[in-house]
Amino acid sequence: MRRKHLESALSSVSHTTFPHPKIKLEQYPTSPQLASSVILCVVEKGDLIDDDDDQNDSGIMSSVLDVGCGTGILGIACGLAGAANHVILLDCDDDALELARENVKQIEDDYREEYDTSEGCVMYEIMKAQVQFSPSLKTSSSNQPCNNRKKHGGGSKNGRKNIPPLKNKLAEPSSPVRAINADGIPLSSKCVDVVITNPPFGTKHNAGVDMAFLFAAVRLSRKAVYSFHKSSTRKYILKKNKETFGTSVGVEIVAEMKFEIGNMYKFHKEKSKYVHVDLVRVRHIKSEEDNCNDDDLAGTSSMDRKIQE
Repeated sequence: MRRKHLESALSSVSHTTFPHPKIKLEQYPTSPQLASSVILCVVEKGDLIDDDDDQNDSGIMSSVLDVGCGTGILGIACGLAGAANHVILLDCDDDALELARENVKQIEDDYREEYDTSEGCVMYEIMKAQVQFSPSLKTSSSNQPCNNRKKHGGGSKNGRKNIPPLKNKLAEPSSPVRAINADGIPLSSKCVDVVITNPPFGTKHNAGVDMAFLFAAVRLSRKAVYSFHKSSTRKYILKKNKETFGTSVGVEIVAEMKFEIGNMYKFHKEKSKYVHVDLVRVRHIKSEEDNCNDDDLAGTSSMDRKIQE
């Protein structure tokens, strides 16, 4: 799916910002432009497969978890791009989850008549949970992986494939739910293919919370994690991942972004400000060795690109 089409679809949702943002949760919206660039970057890296991609002849699609989803813009972008047919939107804030729920319903309504909903679907789940912040947080390998892969019918009768038909499922999560782990998320380890997260940067009262989000994401993912972090913390992020996970994961900076922060809180003095942010990719090396062929691995080389709004 082309970037401009994805941007247009995301811009059409009712809630791209927070009407009453909460500073304690560091709620800053991700713009449709930035969300589009990030998700298409994930597709390009091969961790999610575009519905129009030649590699997707089998019809197997991906599962995605958006941790700290806010309005759901990143998770919804995965579904709209045709790169996932199972998307879990997770947040600790009821107000944010309601915004995400309304956005999902709107997307479903907007494309209900335009696409054949009998062939393939995107299943969205809304889940409330809070990542527990602890400086000593470690990932756990005790839980067994779960398999949420599904077949995707793809296509539509009118010949347009860019946006798959959607199916809104906002009931209790169908993903295997077990006892709450140390990270606070009651989901099995390796329960989704990819985790995407735009965590709090942890620059004020909650220093280190960004790493808690990242560690939880690594535990929950089978293939890879994509996480936003301030560029000024790059060396620390890379060092901490190496110390925690050793050679079981590979870490790279796949994009350098400018994240716009508007005048949202009382202490903001400028109309808007750009913060330099890295898009960090953490890939499970063992998973890739077991499940990917040499061509797949060749496509995971480091990429030097910049994404700007």
